Amino acid sequence: MAYAAVFSGMRDLVTIFGEKAAAEMARNLEARIRQGEFSKPNDDNGVVH
Repeated sequence: MAYAAVFSGMRDLVTIFGEKAAAEMARNLEARIRQGEFSKPNDDNGVVH
């Protein structure tokens, strides 16, 4: 289900901003994901909120 949401979101970005702009937005996603920008913070016990 999450995969479908990402695909749908990318399709919306392309529709709204065009392929070139959407590609620019997506270009840095890998680095941002690896840096934890989209991760939920953990509490002191390692529990994800």
